[in-house]
Amino acid sequence: MSFTKNETVINSWKNGQPAQGHTLYTDGNSLFSNRLLIGYTGGSTRTTKRVIGYKTVSKKVSRAVNLAEQMGVKAVKPIGE
Repeated sequence: MSFTKNETVINSWKNGQPAQGHTLYTDGNSLFSNRLLIGYTGGSTRTTKRVIGYKTVSKKVSRAVNLAEQMGVKAVKPIGE
């Protein structure tokens, strides 16, 4: 299996396509980092992508969340915060 860069995985997620990075991957609807859901698809009138604003889980997860935010995906607070 060929791995892609995190930017490519996030772009694939934004476009609804599956992609696999080293620790970041998507099925086109959800975005995962180390098996932790960090992004999801939702919205009633149109498909909206949101990233969950984890900041204290791990450095890899924080980097992935920050990269998605830099690429224009809106962050939401995790449940319980």
